[in-house]
Amino acid sequence: MNKNMEIQTALDKVHQVFSDATAITLFEAEEIADSQLKLYESERRLIELISEHQAEVPHRFRAVNLLVPDLCAEERKFITLSGAFCEGSSFLNVLNQNFNSQICWQLVNAYELFEVFLKDMYAVLGHFDNNLWPCADYGSLRINELGGQDLQWFRTAAKKLMDKGSDQVLKRMHDILPRLSEIERNNPMNWNLSFLLALIGNLRHVIVHKRGKVNLQEFTEATLKKVGLAMAAESSRPAIENIELHFVQQPSGEYYNVEIVDLFSHTGGGNANLLRKLNHLVDILASYSAVIYELATIHFGIEPIWKRQKSNSE
Repeated sequence: MNKNMEIQTALDKVHQVFSDATAITLFEAEEIADSQLKLYESERRLIELISEHQAEVPHRFRAVNLLVPDLCAEERKFITLSGAFCEGSSFLNVLNQNFNSQICWQLVNAYELFEVFLKDMYAVLGHFDNNLWPCADYGSLRINELGGQDLQWFRTAAKKLMDKGSDQVLKRMHDILPRLSEIERNNPMNWNLSFLLALIGNLRHVIVHKRGKVNLQEFTEATLKKVGLAMAAESSRPAIENIELHFVQQPSGEYYNVEIVDLFSHTGGGNANLLRKLNHLVDILASYSAVIYELATIHFGIEPIWKRQKSNSE
């Protein structure tokens, strides 16, 4: 295998692995939506029948006890630590919250796949062009030792950088691929990509570490600050409105929860409508990955796979 073919194969593989895994994430979301929507409609109809006194049972309820072994006891027995109970329309609220939680974790999965893509793409770039990485990323390795390192060594080194935050790898990507910043600002979709990546990354963070519960003003300020925007600036208004689309206020009014799907507001249109927020956010990640992949191929004087396939079919 000649050098160009080796580079092409490595770049293709990193992007294809990410794309395939992301497609599976969306497929899983579709399956979750199918099952949850059917369950929701079934339960909603049952509750309607109960309220109309047409059902065989007087009310709809579900209860769960947290019953665990008492490990301090001298004999085998159990203790009740807590329990949960819901009935009637509150059962639908629980279904909706559980569905939203599952879809939120699909977004987390997509973003973490994107982080792996960034790490692996950075490793491939450094492996095939040692001049692309700053000296700090090589650690204690001497310049004359670079040629003897395989791709796995570069993956390990890239992971150390990723462990400091995906922002660090993205900064390197901007240095390596100068057109990236321009495409972030100017693209056919009119997406502000740097802001959208910051939003998705922060959504992932609060879903994982705060169960999706936030002080919305603090979350908004942190997200805007990440991309150099100010809360008070009129130019920040579209970004603020975009952030607000992904949250719903808790009944207490003090906090907000990440909301990616809502069964109560579903008015038809199938899963595409129900999952539109998730699909949009994942499209952003996938599109951004395609930009990095294509710019990487251009750096090495080759073409991305979709352009090669088009040329072969003509």
